[in-house]
Amino acid sequence: MIASTLFRIAVMAVCVAFVMQDRGADAQEFESDDRDWQLYTDSFVEDGRVIDTGNDDISHSEGQGYGMVLAVAFNDLETFGSIWSWTSHRIWVRDDRSIAWRWEEDERPPITDANPAPDGDILVAWALIRAHQTWGIDEHAEAARAILDGIKENLIRRVGTVPVISAGISGFDVEGGFIVNPSYWIFPALTDIRRFDNDPLWDAVHETGRRLVRNARFGRLNLVPDWVVIDSSNGRLTTLPDDMDDLFRGFGYNAVRVPLYLLWDEPSAGDDIQPIADLWDHQGDGPVAIEVDLGSDRLLHRSDGQGYRAVRALVNCVVADEAMPSGLQSLNEGQDYYSASLYLLTRVAMAERDLAC
Repeated sequence: MIASTLFRIAVMAVCVAFVMQDRGADAQEFESDDRDWQLYTDSFVEDGRVIDTGNDDISHSEGQGYGMVLAVAFNDLETFGSIWSWTSHRIWVRDDRSIAWRWEEDERPPITDANPAPDGDILVAWALIRAHQTWGIDEHAEAARAILDGIKENLIRRVGTVPVISAGISGFDVEGGFIVNPSYWIFPALTDIRRFDNDPLWDAVHETGRRLVRNARFGRLNLVPDWVVIDSSNGRLTTLPDDMDDLFRGFGYNAVRVPLYLLWDEPSAGDDIQPIADLWDHQGDGPVAIEVDLGSDRLLHRSDGQGYRAVRALVNCVVADEAMPSGLQSLNEGQDYYSASLYLLTRVAMAERDLAC
């Protein structure tokens, strides 16, 4: 079923004030000698470069951002400094203050895709904000402001007056509209950014994302997909064109982050991700459904990665008050970068929101 009503708000301004809640950025829940964090840094961080072991060992802005956010959460200034140094010298090199997305060690030049991925920019800026709040280093706040200015100038598009996070600066336009990625709305980051930057634009962007999650639901299962097309004239939402083969057309590895980001920001928002909760219902602690073709409603892939199981456990905690499975009490060796990142991010989110399921 194609959602068609969300972006009728495109003809009106969206500027909704959110209640800004303290969420734990100022109070450390973890320490740098935490066993899970040590396993993460030993496995994926090399001289400040966060390595995506499930994606040909490339590095990218998302991974650097995740590493920086986690380093602050685990009170590890040394690792934060090394990841930020690598990021600022290797991929924060565009003249427009945006961050290049993809870096490959064996390629020349190593930046193989300079187009920014907005979630990476948002994550890095968020991490710098939290680092400034935690350690009080002014350079972190200055860098955060520069990256936020780049996001506002280069990566926010409008449908009418409604601000939307684009999928990139170039390459995501289609006839009559453009492509967005719902998982690029990192809701707790947007809330913290609003508090730091004091620009009401972030409230409007936040609200646009909430409406997108509620309304971009497709197929019999009403799931949010990895990628959505927005009509530039009327805000109508559709799935990707049939002839677009380079992006996944269903619910997948990107969209699996949506409930994590939403519940991290607002645990009471369980109704907004109910279709995902329904998809994952009755799975116990077994493999998680993480790829669904929304054209045929066919389940394509399950994974027993701890990160996906942790996100599902977070959803079950909020929606059904289910306890955290015993198999998720600590990070196991052998997880790839993405699964391990989701696991630790979920752990931090549950601690900050005091979710003791």
